[in-house]
Amino acid sequence: MTRVLILNAGSSSLKWTVLDAATEAVEAQGAATWDGPEGGRHQAELRAVLEQMSPVDAVGHRVVHGGAAFREAAVIDERVREAIAALSDLAPLHNPVALAGIDAVARNCLATAGCGLHPERAQPV
Repeated sequence: MTRVLILNAGSSSLKWTVLDAATEAVEAQGAATWDGPEGGRHQAELRAVLEQMSPVDAVGHRVVHGGAAFREAAVIDERVREAIAALSDLAPLHNPVALAGIDAVARNCLATAGCGLHPERAQPV
């Protein structure tokens, strides 16, 4: 079974779902409400969610605005991350928080084998 964590870090809430990729069955889900663009608090809440997470095989992020550069799903690498950051003026309440989610996964999942992702087999997603 392939378990996928989907993160939707928005301007007023964090929502997450863990799906079985083969059946699309929801295995876990949750939400947290927050107010305002407080990046440090968002990072802490994201980290707390990731630390409680059972192992997953992949992570997907919802990013509100990709401008003309991103019209479909993209593998998130440093170039894509920088492009999303540069587009933050198009969605100032959403893109910075989405980046906080991307960074939290990079710090807590890919870099440390947290979330059950093993750095040697993890791919930026």
